[in-house]
Amino acid sequence: MQAKAFPTWQSKLSTAIRSDPKRTGVLGVLTLVLVVVVGRAVIGSNATPAPAAAGTLAMASKPAATDAGFRPSGKNDTSAAMQRWLTSSPAKISRNLFAVQLEYYPQMSAKSARTNKSEDDKSVAQEADVIKEWMTRSEAVQLQARQLKLQSTVMSAAVPQALISGQMVKEGDVVASTPGDSSSDFRVLKIEPRRVVVERDGIKLEILMK
Repeated sequence: MQAKAFPTWQSKLSTAIRSDPKRTGVLGVLTLVLVVVVGRAVIGSNATPAPAAAGTLAMASKPAATDAGFRPSGKNDTSAAMQRWLTSSPAKISRNLFAVQLEYYPQMSAKSARTNKSEDDKSVAQEADVIKEWMTRSEAVQLQARQLKLQSTVMSAAVPQALISGQMVKEGDVVASTPGDSSSDFRVLKIEPRRVVVERDGIKLEILMK
């Protein structure tokens, strides 16, 4: 009877490489890194410290007190000027910073105020006169427009026409509320069914057919 042979580590490693070469490669790299780290640690622990060597230190020579830009205290002119400014008392202000300089703002005299007030009153009076005049003219125009009688409207024609106080007119024509009186003329602006819009002196009026 032959003795059963046990696999060695070489054969196990060979079998593992053939079965999963990727995993085996990763394990090999990690093992190599571990060996390097352990080796460096061992070598570093055995290293002896380097002997100390004595030497001379070159010191910079102290600048003379008479060097340009320096004083015996070691501070330059800028620092000395800053110290003087900090230790000096502030200068007194000769004027009140919060006082209003009236000469910069010319005041209106009483005469100017009265003049402006009179001008304003005059403007208000003129506006009142204009409004009163317009109302008077408007009442006169409305009174004359009441004399216009819209008798019929013709919308079937190519151009709308209207019969006003016995006169057939179209848009743009002039019709007089009082025959023979040119001062009572009205211009026809728009003709609609049973409705006409006339204008005179900028005043527009509506005439309805009764």
